[in-house]
Amino acid sequence: MGLLKDLRQKAAQWLTPQAKVPTYKNVVVQQNIDRRVIERAFEESKYLVNLADKFEDKFGLGQGLVADLMQAFWQTSPTVRPLSEMHAGYERNHAVISDILTSPLVQELRSITNHDVYSSIMATLSVADSVEKFFEAQDELAQAQEEAKKAAESADKAVEALSSCDEQADLIDGYGDPTAAQEALECALEDVEVASQCQQQAEQAVQRAVGQCAANMDRTIRVAMEQAKDDLMVELETFHAWGINDGELQKMPFQERYDLAQKLKSNRFAKFAKLIGRRRLAATAMRTKKTQYGRDEVIDVEFSGDLERVLQSEFILSCLDERFEAEFVEKLVENRLLSRKFIGAEHLERGAIIALCDTSASTTTTDKHGIPREVWIKATALCLLDQAKHDKRDFVWVSFSSENQIQEWYFPKGEGSITQLIECVEHKWNGGTSYEAPLNRGVRILAGQALRDIKNGDQVLITDGACKVNETWFDDFRLKKDSLGFRVFGIMCGTDRVGDGDLALVSDTIQIAEEFSDPNDISGLIRQL
Repeated sequence: MGLLKDLRQKAAQWLTPQAKVPTYKNVVVQQNIDRRVIERAFEESKYLVNLADKFEDKFGLGQGLVADLMQAFWQTSPTVRPLSEMHAGYERNHAVISDILTSPLVQELRSITNHDVYSSIMATLSVADSVEKFFEAQDELAQAQEEAKKAAESADKAVEALSSCDEQADLIDGYGDPTAAQEALECALEDVEVASQCQQQAEQAVQRAVGQCAANMDRTIRVAMEQAKDDLMVELETFHAWGINDGELQKMPFQERYDLAQKLKSNRFAKFAKLIGRRRLAATAMRTKKTQYGRDEVIDVEFSGDLERVLQSEFILSCLDERFEAEFVEKLVENRLLSRKFIGAEHLERGAIIALCDTSASTTTTDKHGIPREVWIKATALCLLDQAKHDKRDFVWVSFSSENQIQEWYFPKGEGSITQLIECVEHKWNGGTSYEAPLNRGVRILAGQALRDIKNGDQVLITDGACKVNETWFDDFRLKKDSLGFRVFGIMCGTDRVGDGDLALVSDTIQIAEEFSDPNDISGLIRQL
Protein backbone atom coordinates (compact mmCIF):
# COMPACT_ATOMS: atom_id res chain seq x y z
CA MET A 1 0.00 0.00 0.00
CA GLY A 2 3.03 2.32 0.48
CA LEU A 3 3.55 2.71 -3.30
CA LEU A 4 -0.08 3.63 -3.88
CA LYS A 5 0.14 6.20 -1.09
CA ASP A 6 3.26 7.73 -2.64
CA LEU A 7 1.59 7.91 -6.07
CA ARG A 8 -1.47 9.63 -4.58
CA GLN A 9 0.74 12.21 -2.84
CA LYS A 10 2.50 12.90 -6.15
CA ALA A 11 -0.86 13.20 -7.90
CA ALA A 12 -2.00 15.70 -5.24
CA GLN A 13 0.56 18.19 -6.57
CA TRP A 14 -1.32 18.25 -9.88
CA LEU A 15 -4.79 18.04 -8.42
CA THR A 16 -4.40 20.75 -5.75
CA PRO A 17 -6.09 23.93 -7.08
CA GLN A 18 -3.40 26.42 -8.17
CA ALA A 19 -3.80 30.17 -7.83
CA LYS A 20 -4.24 31.20 -11.44
CA VAL A 21 -2.65 34.35 -12.84
CA PRO A 22 -5.51 36.64 -13.95
CA THR A 23 -5.84 36.94 -17.71
CA TYR A 24 -6.94 40.06 -19.61
CA LYS A 25 -8.09 40.90 -23.10
CA ASN A 26 -6.88 44.52 -22.84
CA VAL A 27 -3.15 45.07 -23.29
CA VAL A 28 -3.19 48.64 -21.94
CA VAL A 29 -4.12 49.00 -18.27
CA GLN A 30 -7.31 51.05 -17.98
CA GLN A 31 -8.69 53.11 -15.11
CA ASN A 32 -12.35 54.06 -14.73
CA ILE A 33 -11.87 57.32 -16.64
CA ASP A 34 -10.21 55.43 -19.50
CA ARG A 35 -13.15 53.03 -19.73
CA ARG A 36 -15.59 55.95 -19.79
CA VAL A 37 -13.61 57.53 -22.62
CA ILE A 38 -13.80 54.29 -24.61
CA GLU A 39 -17.55 54.06 -24.01
CA ARG A 40 -18.01 57.65 -25.14
CA ALA A 41 -15.87 57.05 -28.22
CA PHE A 42 -17.93 54.03 -29.29
CA GLU A 43 -21.13 56.00 -28.69
CA GLU A 44 -19.98 58.95 -30.81
CA SER A 45 -18.14 57.21 -33.64
CA LYS A 46 -19.83 54.69 -35.90
CA TYR A 47 -16.47 54.22 -37.62
CA LEU A 48 -14.96 52.85 -34.42
CA VAL A 49 -17.89 50.45 -33.96
CA ASN A 50 -17.55 49.23 -37.55
CA LEU A 51 -13.82 48.67 -37.06
CA ALA A 52 -14.41 46.62 -33.89
CA ASP A 53 -17.02 44.50 -35.70
CA LYS A 54 -14.61 43.94 -38.57
CA PHE A 55 -11.79 42.79 -36.28
CA GLU A 56 -14.21 40.54 -34.41
CA ASP A 57 -15.37 38.86 -37.60
CA LYS A 58 -11.88 38.36 -39.05
CA PHE A 59 -9.75 37.70 -35.99
CA GLY A 60 -12.12 37.19 -33.06
CA LEU A 61 -10.52 40.17 -31.26
CA GLY A 62 -13.23 42.82 -31.52
CA GLN A 63 -13.56 45.76 -29.21
CA GLY A 64 -10.53 44.85 -27.06
CA LEU A 65 -8.03 45.53 -29.86
CA VAL A 66 -9.69 48.79 -30.89
CA ALA A 67 -9.80 49.96 -27.27
CA ASP A 68 -6.09 49.16 -26.87
CA LEU A 69 -5.17 51.10 -30.02
CA MET A 70 -7.14 54.13 -28.90
CA GLN A 71 -5.75 54.03 -25.34
CA ALA A 72 -2.21 53.88 -26.74
CA PHE A 73 -2.85 57.30 -28.28
CA TRP A 74 -5.21 58.82 -25.68
CA GLN A 75 -3.40 58.09 -22.42
CA THR A 76 -0.48 60.23 -21.31
CA SER A 77 1.66 57.30 -20.10
CA PRO A 78 0.08 53.98 -21.14
CA THR A 79 1.05 50.92 -19.05
CA VAL A 80 1.34 47.59 -20.91
CA ARG A 81 0.43 44.35 -19.09
CA PRO A 82 2.99 41.51 -19.02
CA LEU A 83 2.52 39.06 -21.85
CA SER A 84 1.97 36.28 -19.29
CA GLU A 85 -1.24 37.98 -18.14
CA MET A 86 -2.80 38.08 -21.59
CA HIS A 87 -5.80 35.90 -22.37
CA ALA A 88 -5.07 33.08 -24.82
CA GLY A 89 -5.38 34.32 -28.41
CA TYR A 90 -4.70 37.98 -27.54
CA GLU A 91 -0.92 37.77 -27.79
CA ARG A 92 -1.03 39.46 -31.20
CA ASN A 93 -2.63 42.48 -29.60
CA HIS A 94 0.28 42.60 -27.19
CA ALA A 95 2.78 42.54 -30.06
CA VAL A 96 1.01 45.40 -31.88
CA ILE A 97 0.55 47.67 -28.86
CA SER A 98 4.06 47.04 -27.57
CA ASP A 99 5.51 47.98 -30.95
CA ILE A 100 3.44 51.14 -31.15
CA LEU A 101 4.42 52.28 -27.68
CA THR A 102 8.13 51.70 -28.22
CA SER A 103 8.18 53.70 -31.45
CA PRO A 104 9.67 57.23 -31.20
CA LEU A 105 6.92 58.41 -33.56
CA VAL A 106 4.19 57.68 -31.04
CA GLN A 107 5.52 60.45 -28.80
CA GLU A 108 5.14 62.96 -31.63
CA LEU A 109 1.70 61.64 -32.45
CA ARG A 110 0.60 61.65 -28.82
CA SER A 111 1.45 65.37 -28.60
CA ILE A 112 -1.66 65.78 -30.76
CA THR A 113 -3.82 62.89 -29.52
CA ASN A 114 -3.10 63.05 -25.78
CA HIS A 115 -6.48 63.34 -23.98
CA ASP A 116 -8.15 64.35 -27.26
CA VAL A 117 -10.88 61.80 -28.02
CA TYR A 118 -11.35 62.88 -31.64
CA SER A 119 -7.64 62.77 -32.53
CA SER A 120 -7.22 59.43 -30.73
CA ILE A 121 -10.08 57.95 -32.75
CA MET A 122 -8.64 59.30 -36.00
CA ALA A 123 -5.17 57.91 -35.18
CA THR A 124 -6.74 54.52 -34.39
CA LEU A 125 -8.59 54.50 -37.71
CA SER A 126 -5.40 55.54 -39.53
CA VAL A 127 -3.31 52.61 -38.27
CA ALA A 128 -6.16 50.06 -38.47
CA ASP A 129 -5.39 49.00 -42.06
CA SER A 130 -1.75 48.31 -41.20
CA VAL A 131 -2.77 46.29 -38.15
CA GLU A 132 -5.25 44.28 -40.22
CA LYS A 133 -2.67 43.47 -42.92
CA PHE A 134 -0.16 42.56 -40.25
CA PHE A 135 -2.56 40.11 -38.60
CA GLU A 136 -3.41 38.50 -41.91
CA ALA A 137 0.27 37.83 -42.60
CA GLN A 138 1.08 36.26 -39.21
CA ASP A 139 0.47 32.59 -39.99
CA GLU A 140 3.31 31.47 -37.71
CA LEU A 141 1.84 33.20 -34.66
CA ALA A 142 -1.66 32.00 -35.47
CA GLN A 143 -0.38 28.44 -35.75
CA ALA A 144 1.60 28.76 -32.50
CA GLN A 145 -1.51 30.09 -30.72
CA GLU A 146 -3.59 27.21 -32.06
CA GLU A 147 -1.02 24.66 -30.91
CA ALA A 148 -0.82 26.32 -27.48
CA LYS A 149 -4.59 26.18 -27.24
CA LYS A 150 -4.61 22.45 -28.10
CA ALA A 151 -1.78 21.79 -25.64
CA ALA A 152 -3.71 23.56 -22.88
CA GLU A 153 -6.81 21.47 -23.67
CA SER A 154 -4.74 18.24 -23.62
CA ALA A 155 -3.21 19.22 -20.26
CA ASP A 156 -6.68 19.87 -18.82
CA LYS A 157 -7.90 16.45 -20.04
CA ALA A 158 -4.82 14.73 -18.57
CA VAL A 159 -5.48 16.35 -15.19
CA GLU A 160 -9.11 15.25 -15.37
CA ALA A 161 -8.00 11.64 -16.09
CA LEU A 162 -5.55 11.81 -13.18
CA SER A 163 -8.33 13.03 -10.92
CA SER A 164 -10.51 10.08 -11.96
CA CYS A 165 -7.69 7.58 -11.28
CA ASP A 166 -7.07 9.18 -7.89
CA GLU A 167 -10.73 8.80 -6.97
CA GLN A 168 -10.63 5.09 -7.93
CA ALA A 169 -7.46 4.62 -5.88
CA ASP A 170 -9.19 6.27 -2.94
CA LEU A 171 -11.99 3.68 -3.11
CA ILE A 172 -9.63 0.69 -2.79
CA ASP A 173 -7.09 2.33 -0.45
CA GLY A 174 -6.66 -0.25 2.37
CA TYR A 175 -8.99 -2.77 0.70
CA GLY A 176 -8.30 -5.34 -1.98
CA ASP A 177 -5.49 -5.56 -4.56
CA PRO A 178 -4.02 -2.07 -5.38
CA THR A 179 -2.04 -3.21 -8.44
CA ALA A 180 -4.52 -2.02 -11.07
CA ALA A 181 -5.01 1.33 -9.31
CA GLN A 182 -1.23 1.84 -9.09
CA GLU A 183 -0.72 1.15 -12.78
CA ALA A 184 -3.57 3.48 -13.79
CA LEU A 185 -2.26 6.22 -11.51
CA GLU A 186 1.30 5.86 -12.83
CA CYS A 187 0.08 6.13 -16.45
CA ALA A 188 -2.10 9.17 -15.61
CA LEU A 189 0.80 10.93 -13.86
CA GLU A 190 3.06 10.32 -16.83
CA ASP A 191 0.43 11.69 -19.21
CA VAL A 192 -0.02 14.83 -17.06
CA GLU A 193 3.73 15.50 -16.96
CA VAL A 194 4.06 15.07 -20.72
CA ALA A 195 1.01 17.28 -21.40
CA SER A 196 2.34 19.96 -19.02
CA GLN A 197 5.71 19.94 -20.75
CA CYS A 198 4.05 20.25 -24.17
CA GLN A 199 1.96 23.15 -22.90
CA GLN A 200 5.05 25.00 -21.65
CA GLN A 201 6.83 24.47 -24.97
CA ALA A 202 3.78 25.71 -26.88
CA GLU A 203 3.56 28.85 -24.71
CA GLN A 204 7.27 29.54 -25.28
CA ALA A 205 6.71 29.15 -29.03
CA VAL A 206 3.91 31.74 -28.81
CA GLN A 207 6.20 34.18 -27.00
CA ARG A 208 8.91 33.72 -29.64
CA ALA A 209 6.35 34.28 -32.40
CA VAL A 210 5.09 37.44 -30.65
CA GLY A 211 8.64 38.80 -30.54
CA GLN A 212 9.08 38.07 -34.23
CA CYS A 213 5.75 39.77 -34.96
CA ALA A 214 6.89 42.96 -33.27
CA ALA A 215 10.04 42.99 -35.40
CA ASN A 216 8.04 42.40 -38.59
CA MET A 217 5.51 45.09 -37.79
CA ASP A 218 8.00 47.80 -36.95
CA ARG A 219 8.16 49.39 -40.41
CA THR A 220 4.48 48.91 -41.22
CA ILE A 221 3.21 50.64 -38.10
CA ARG A 222 5.79 53.44 -38.33
CA VAL A 223 4.61 54.40 -41.79
CA ALA A 224 0.99 54.39 -40.62
CA MET A 225 1.75 56.55 -37.56
CA GLU A 226 3.75 59.01 -39.64
CA GLN A 227 0.81 59.40 -42.01
CA ALA A 228 -1.62 59.76 -39.08
CA LYS A 229 0.52 62.51 -37.55
CA ASP A 230 0.76 64.41 -40.87
CA ASP A 231 -2.99 64.14 -41.46
CA LEU A 232 -3.85 65.40 -37.97
CA MET A 233 -1.34 68.26 -38.22
CA VAL A 234 -2.82 69.40 -41.52
CA GLU A 235 -6.30 69.17 -40.03
CA LEU A 236 -5.31 71.25 -37.00
CA GLU A 237 -3.65 73.87 -39.23
CA THR A 238 -6.86 74.07 -41.24
CA PHE A 239 -8.98 74.50 -38.11
CA HIS A 240 -6.65 77.19 -36.74
CA ALA A 241 -6.63 78.99 -40.09
CA TRP A 242 -10.39 79.28 -39.80
CA GLY A 243 -10.10 80.66 -36.29
CA ILE A 244 -11.27 77.54 -34.43
CA ASN A 245 -9.17 77.15 -31.29
CA ASP A 246 -8.26 73.95 -29.45
CA GLY A 247 -10.82 74.59 -26.69
CA GLU A 248 -13.67 74.73 -29.21
CA LEU A 249 -12.41 71.57 -30.92
CA GLN A 250 -12.31 69.65 -27.62
CA LYS A 251 -15.98 70.46 -26.99
CA MET A 252 -17.19 69.31 -30.41
CA PRO A 253 -18.81 65.85 -30.65
CA PHE A 254 -16.83 63.50 -32.85
CA GLN A 255 -19.23 63.43 -35.79
CA GLU A 256 -19.62 67.23 -35.87
CA ARG A 257 -15.86 67.74 -35.84
CA TYR A 258 -15.32 64.98 -38.40
CA ASP A 259 -17.90 66.43 -40.80
CA LEU A 260 -16.45 69.92 -40.36
CA ALA A 261 -12.93 68.64 -41.06
CA GLN A 262 -14.08 66.92 -44.24
CA LYS A 263 -15.85 70.07 -45.36
CA LEU A 264 -12.81 72.25 -44.76
CA LYS A 265 -10.51 69.75 -46.48
CA SER A 266 -12.70 69.74 -49.57
CA ASN A 267 -12.98 73.54 -49.55
CA ARG A 268 -11.25 75.21 -52.51
CA PHE A 269 -9.16 77.26 -50.08
CA ALA A 270 -7.88 74.19 -48.15
CA LYS A 271 -4.43 74.22 -49.76
CA PHE A 272 -3.98 77.84 -48.66
CA ALA A 273 -4.73 77.12 -44.99
CA LYS A 274 -1.12 77.78 -43.93
CA LEU A 275 -1.07 81.13 -45.73
CA ILE A 276 -4.37 82.21 -44.17
CA GLY A 277 -3.22 81.03 -40.74
CA ARG A 278 0.09 82.95 -40.98
CA ARG A 279 -1.71 86.15 -41.95
CA ARG A 280 -4.10 85.89 -39.01
CA LEU A 281 -1.23 85.16 -36.60
CA ALA A 282 0.75 88.13 -37.91
CA ALA A 283 -2.27 90.41 -37.46
CA THR A 284 -2.74 89.10 -33.92
CA ALA A 285 0.90 89.84 -33.12
CA MET A 286 0.50 93.36 -34.48
CA ARG A 287 -2.39 94.02 -32.10
CA THR A 288 -0.11 93.40 -29.13
CA LYS A 289 2.16 96.24 -30.30
CA LYS A 290 -0.58 98.88 -30.38
CA THR A 291 -0.28 101.86 -28.00
CA GLN A 292 -1.57 101.14 -24.52
CA TYR A 293 -4.63 103.00 -23.34
CA GLY A 294 -4.06 105.55 -20.55
CA ARG A 295 -0.94 107.19 -22.06
CA ASP A 296 -2.36 109.19 -24.92
CA GLU A 297 -1.50 112.78 -23.81
CA VAL A 298 0.96 114.44 -21.39
CA ILE A 299 -0.86 116.99 -19.19
CA ASP A 300 1.60 117.76 -16.38
CA VAL A 301 4.59 116.55 -14.36
CA GLU A 302 4.57 114.69 -11.07
CA PHE A 303 6.87 112.74 -8.77
CA SER A 304 7.18 108.98 -9.32
CA GLY A 305 9.58 106.06 -9.49
CA ASP A 306 8.39 104.91 -12.93
CA LEU A 307 11.51 104.99 -15.14
CA GLU A 308 9.39 104.96 -18.32
CA ARG A 309 7.88 108.34 -17.31
CA VAL A 310 10.94 109.98 -15.69
CA LEU A 311 12.02 113.23 -17.40
CA GLN A 312 15.18 113.14 -19.51
CA SER A 313 16.64 115.99 -17.44
CA GLU A 314 16.73 113.74 -14.36
CA PHE A 315 18.83 111.18 -16.23
CA ILE A 316 21.20 113.84 -17.58
CA LEU A 317 21.71 115.33 -14.12
CA SER A 318 22.59 111.92 -12.66
CA CYS A 319 25.44 111.60 -15.18
CA LEU A 320 27.15 114.86 -14.24
CA ASP A 321 28.50 113.88 -10.85
CA GLU A 322 28.63 110.89 -8.52
CA ARG A 323 26.71 112.87 -5.90
CA PHE A 324 23.83 113.41 -8.33
CA GLU A 325 23.94 109.69 -9.26
CA ALA A 326 23.50 108.69 -5.61
CA GLU A 327 20.74 111.28 -5.25
CA PHE A 328 19.01 109.83 -8.36
CA VAL A 329 18.98 106.37 -6.83
CA GLU A 330 17.65 107.76 -3.53
CA LYS A 331 14.84 109.63 -5.31
CA LEU A 332 14.02 106.55 -7.38
CA VAL A 333 13.57 104.45 -4.26
CA GLU A 334 11.42 107.16 -2.63
CA ASN A 335 9.34 107.84 -5.82
CA ARG A 336 10.54 111.48 -5.97
CA LEU A 337 11.79 111.74 -9.56
CA LEU A 338 10.13 114.30 -11.82
CA SER A 339 7.96 112.35 -14.31
CA ARG A 340 5.47 112.96 -17.08
CA LYS A 341 1.81 112.77 -16.09
CA PHE A 342 -0.43 111.20 -18.73
CA ILE A 343 -4.14 111.22 -19.33
CA GLY A 344 -5.91 108.52 -21.33
CA ALA A 345 -8.40 109.38 -24.02
CA GLU A 346 -11.94 108.18 -23.36
CA HIS A 347 -12.61 105.19 -25.60
CA LEU A 348 -16.25 105.09 -26.65
CA GLU A 349 -18.01 102.24 -28.42
CA ARG A 350 -16.88 102.26 -32.03
CA GLY A 351 -18.88 101.48 -35.13
CA ALA A 352 -18.66 98.39 -37.28
CA ILE A 353 -15.74 97.25 -39.37
CA ILE A 354 -17.16 96.56 -42.82
CA ALA A 355 -15.05 94.40 -45.13
CA LEU A 356 -16.08 95.00 -48.75
CA CYS A 357 -14.66 91.95 -50.57
CA ASP A 358 -14.40 92.01 -54.35
CA THR A 359 -15.39 88.59 -55.76
CA SER A 360 -15.40 89.50 -59.43
CA ALA A 361 -14.17 87.09 -62.10
CA SER A 362 -10.69 88.66 -62.20
CA THR A 363 -9.95 87.68 -58.58
CA THR A 364 -9.07 84.15 -59.76
CA THR A 365 -5.82 85.62 -61.19
CA THR A 366 -2.73 84.39 -59.30
CA ASP A 367 0.54 86.05 -58.34
CA LYS A 368 3.96 84.58 -59.18
CA HIS A 369 3.65 82.22 -56.18
CA GLY A 370 0.40 80.77 -57.51
CA ILE A 371 -1.79 82.44 -54.86
CA PRO A 372 -5.14 83.70 -56.23
CA ARG A 373 -6.17 87.28 -55.48
CA GLU A 374 -9.41 85.94 -54.03
CA VAL A 375 -7.46 84.05 -51.34
CA TRP A 376 -5.55 87.20 -50.32
CA ILE A 377 -8.76 89.28 -50.24
CA LYS A 378 -10.59 86.81 -48.04
CA ALA A 379 -7.59 86.12 -45.80
CA THR A 380 -7.43 89.88 -45.21
CA ALA A 381 -11.14 89.94 -44.39
CA LEU A 382 -10.57 87.15 -41.83
CA CYS A 383 -7.86 89.30 -40.19
CA LEU A 384 -10.33 92.18 -40.01
CA LEU A 385 -12.89 89.87 -38.41
CA ASP A 386 -10.32 88.92 -35.76
CA GLN A 387 -9.67 92.61 -35.14
CA ALA A 388 -13.41 93.28 -34.71
CA LYS A 389 -13.71 90.35 -32.29
CA HIS A 390 -10.74 91.61 -30.27
CA ASP A 391 -12.22 95.13 -30.01
CA LYS A 392 -15.80 93.85 -29.58
CA ARG A 393 -16.90 95.77 -32.66
CA ASP A 394 -19.63 94.63 -35.01
CA PHE A 395 -18.32 93.17 -38.25
CA VAL A 396 -20.05 92.96 -41.62
CA TRP A 397 -18.66 90.87 -44.47
CA VAL A 398 -19.88 92.19 -47.83
CA SER A 399 -19.26 90.18 -51.00
CA PHE A 400 -19.65 92.32 -54.12
CA SER A 401 -19.03 92.30 -57.84
CA SER A 402 -21.21 94.03 -60.44
CA GLU A 403 -23.75 96.71 -59.49
CA ASN A 404 -26.55 94.33 -58.48
CA GLN A 405 -24.33 91.57 -57.14
CA ILE A 406 -23.99 92.11 -53.41
CA GLN A 407 -24.49 90.00 -50.28
CA GLU A 408 -23.69 90.60 -46.62
CA TRP A 409 -23.16 88.59 -43.41
CA TYR A 410 -23.38 90.15 -39.97
CA PHE A 411 -21.12 89.22 -37.04
CA PRO A 412 -22.22 91.02 -33.85
CA LYS A 413 -19.15 91.96 -31.77
CA GLY A 414 -17.11 89.91 -34.23
CA GLU A 415 -18.82 86.67 -33.19
CA GLY A 416 -20.42 84.15 -35.53
CA SER A 417 -20.71 80.46 -36.34
CA ILE A 418 -18.12 78.56 -38.37
CA THR A 419 -20.90 77.63 -40.81
CA GLN A 420 -21.59 81.31 -41.45
CA LEU A 421 -17.88 81.99 -41.87
CA ILE A 422 -17.45 79.18 -44.39
CA GLU A 423 -20.41 80.53 -46.33
CA CYS A 424 -18.75 83.97 -46.52
CA VAL A 425 -15.43 82.63 -47.72
CA GLU A 426 -16.89 80.24 -50.29
CA HIS A 427 -19.24 82.82 -51.81
CA LYS A 428 -18.20 84.24 -55.20
CA TRP A 429 -20.10 86.32 -57.79
CA ASN A 430 -17.75 86.19 -60.85
CA GLY A 431 -19.11 89.41 -62.35
CA GLY A 432 -17.55 92.83 -62.96
CA THR A 433 -16.56 95.47 -60.39
CA SER A 434 -18.65 98.32 -58.95
CA TYR A 435 -17.58 100.50 -56.00
CA GLU A 436 -20.83 102.34 -55.51
CA ALA A 437 -23.07 99.42 -54.51
CA PRO A 438 -20.85 98.03 -51.69
CA LEU A 439 -20.03 101.50 -50.34
CA ASN A 440 -23.75 102.35 -50.31
CA ARG A 441 -24.40 99.15 -48.39
CA GLY A 442 -21.73 100.17 -45.88
CA VAL A 443 -23.30 103.64 -45.48
CA ARG A 444 -26.69 102.07 -44.79
CA ILE A 445 -25.25 99.81 -42.11
CA LEU A 446 -23.32 102.61 -40.40
CA ALA A 447 -26.33 104.97 -40.58
CA GLY A 448 -28.35 102.35 -38.71
CA GLN A 449 -25.65 102.19 -36.05
CA ALA A 450 -25.53 105.98 -35.80
CA LEU A 451 -29.19 105.94 -34.74
CA ARG A 452 -28.02 103.95 -31.71
CA ASP A 453 -25.28 106.55 -31.09
CA ILE A 454 -22.51 104.18 -32.26
CA LYS A 455 -20.09 106.10 -34.48
CA ASN A 456 -16.55 105.97 -35.88
CA GLY A 457 -17.07 102.98 -38.14
CA ASP A 458 -14.65 101.82 -40.84
CA GLN A 459 -15.15 100.53 -44.37
CA VAL A 460 -12.31 98.52 -45.94
CA LEU A 461 -12.69 98.20 -49.71
CA ILE A 462 -10.54 95.30 -50.96
CA THR A 463 -10.54 95.00 -54.74
CA ASP A 464 -8.43 94.06 -57.73
CA GLY A 465 -10.39 96.10 -60.25
CA ALA A 466 -10.32 99.77 -61.22
CA CYS A 467 -13.73 101.44 -61.29
CA LYS A 468 -15.05 104.97 -61.96
CA VAL A 469 -17.79 106.45 -59.77
CA ASN A 470 -20.54 108.89 -60.72
CA GLU A 471 -19.76 112.50 -59.73
CA THR A 472 -23.23 113.11 -58.27
CA TRP A 473 -23.02 109.87 -56.32
CA PHE A 474 -19.61 110.82 -54.95
CA ASP A 475 -20.83 114.23 -53.72
CA ASP A 476 -23.68 112.52 -51.88
CA PHE A 477 -21.34 109.81 -50.51
CA ARG A 478 -18.89 112.45 -49.19
CA LEU A 479 -21.69 114.29 -47.35
CA LYS A 480 -22.85 111.05 -45.72
CA LYS A 481 -19.27 110.16 -44.84
CA ASP A 482 -18.73 113.49 -43.10
CA SER A 483 -22.06 113.18 -41.30
CA LEU A 484 -21.47 109.67 -40.01
CA GLY A 485 -17.75 110.15 -39.36
CA PHE A 486 -16.53 106.87 -40.82
CA ARG A 487 -13.24 106.12 -42.59
CA VAL A 488 -12.63 104.30 -45.87
CA PHE A 489 -9.48 102.24 -46.38
CA GLY A 490 -8.79 101.17 -49.96
CA ILE A 491 -6.66 98.16 -50.87
CA MET A 492 -5.73 97.39 -54.48
CA CYS A 493 -4.91 93.69 -54.63
CA GLY A 494 -2.61 92.03 -57.15
CA THR A 495 -2.18 95.00 -59.47
CA ASP A 496 -1.20 98.66 -59.51
CA ARG A 497 -4.28 100.07 -61.27
CA VAL A 498 -5.16 102.76 -58.73
CA GLY A 499 -4.67 105.48 -61.31
CA ASP A 500 -7.19 103.84 -63.67
CA GLY A 501 -10.13 104.25 -61.29
CA ASP A 502 -11.49 106.19 -58.35
CA LEU A 503 -10.29 104.03 -55.45
CA ALA A 504 -8.04 106.87 -54.25
CA LEU A 505 -10.98 109.28 -54.55
CA VAL A 506 -13.32 107.32 -52.29
CA SER A 507 -10.63 106.24 -49.77
CA ASP A 508 -8.90 108.09 -46.95
CA THR A 509 -5.80 105.94 -47.35
CA ILE A 510 -4.77 103.46 -49.98
CA GLN A 511 -2.53 100.39 -50.06
CA ILE A 512 -1.25 98.28 -52.92
CA ALA A 513 -0.55 94.55 -52.49
CA GLU A 514 0.99 92.92 -55.57
CA GLU A 515 2.47 89.82 -53.88
CA PHE A 516 0.67 87.77 -51.26
CA SER A 517 3.39 85.78 -49.48
CA ASP A 518 4.16 88.46 -46.84
CA PRO A 519 1.92 87.90 -43.78
CA ASN A 520 2.71 91.39 -42.43
CA ASP A 521 1.58 93.35 -45.49
CA ILE A 522 -1.52 94.78 -43.76
CA SER A 523 0.20 95.67 -40.48
CA GLY A 524 -0.36 99.37 -41.12
CA LEU A 525 -4.09 98.83 -41.56
CA ILE A 526 -4.31 96.79 -38.34
CA ARG A 527 -2.62 99.61 -36.42
CA GLN A 528 -5.04 102.21 -37.77
CA LEU A 529 -8.10 100.12 -36.97
